[in-house]
Amino acid sequence: IGEDTINNRKKNKKYSIYYLISSIICLILGILLGLSSAMAEPVPATFPVNEMQITLTDDFIDDSADGYDAVFSNGDVVVLIMKDYIKTEEEYKNMTLEEYGIASANFVEENCFDENGGSCSEFKSENGFNFIEYQVNQEDGSTYFYKEYYYEVDDGFWCVSFACTTEEDYVANYNSFDGWASSVTFTEAV
Repeated sequence: IGEDTINNRKKNKKYSIYYLISSIICLILGILLGLSSAMAEPVPATFPVNEMQITLTDDFIDDSADGYDAVFSNGDVVVLIMKDYIKTEEEYKNMTLEEYGIASANFVEENCFDENGGSCSEFKSENGFNFIEYQVNQEDGSTYFYKEYYYEVDDGFWCVSFACTTEEDYVANYNSFDGWASSVTFTEAV
């Protein structure tokens, strides 16, 4: 083997080592960037539901539950959305938001608490929000926590419930509920 061949092999080994080190550095940077984007804070995301929309965060996903127009969840909070067309019925066409909220609180108390119990607040109208809060004890000993907001539209009422399966999640997300509830908008006249 000639001296030129030996020099070329040394040069190629040198470049191979540089290439290997560069590849490892790029791989580490890629992993770090991937981890930082995976740990990024959720950003606002708007979810349309018929003629209403709500802005939550992009970590919420579409879910489902019987009797609801839409359900979104993120692992800590479930958002249950339902429109009640009660004002299309003659006897309820003049029902006010307060009357609906009181009727909803009564419904929860009469129908959601079995032998396991629970509690429900009175209908509240505070800081521009109309809502009730309630807890439903489950058969397995756990308790579900709800804050349910009400909105009046021409042909009925919208209910937007924020639910958590633990008190810790409810407390941790409680301040977000008003923010999310204030983002609700309608394409029809309210």
